[in-house]
Formats: sequence, C-alpha cells, structure tokens
Amino acid sequence: MVTTADELLRDCVLAAGRGADFPAVWRSVLKGHHFVAGLPIQHLDSGTPVLKVPLLSGQAIIVGPGQTDYRLLR
Repeated sequence: MVTTADELLRDCVLAAGRGADFPAVWRSVLKGHHFVAGLPIQHLDSGTPVLKVPLLSGQAIIVGPGQTDYRLLR
C-alpha cells in the first residue's frame, strides 16, 4: 500500500530529478504539505551530514548527501 509518506517522497525525487535543489523542493513540495511536521533539521547519518524533514507519521524524509538523494526513514 502506498502511504502519504511514500507519495511525498516520490514527489521530492521527481522534483530533484528535474534539477530542483533542496530549497526549491522545500518551497514547491514540502513546506506547505499537511503531512510535514516541521522545519528540516541538520542530522548526522553514519557521520555524513544530511537534512531530516519530520513527518506527522513519525517518519522523516532524509535528504543527502547528494542533491538528488532522498529516502524515507521509517
């Protein structure tokens, strides 16, 4: 079953694939979405700096380390 988090991740990946950097993805996809629980925060993932966008489900979208690297933290 596809969840809201999966759909949001898909939209981020599509935007990044079209060349959008994170600030553009934040403005166009994430910022106004009802499922986003807060501002992106800097986070270390195995020693690598990434951005973590919290979701209402308790999951998060992890951005980085590359400009097109988006994944869901369940």
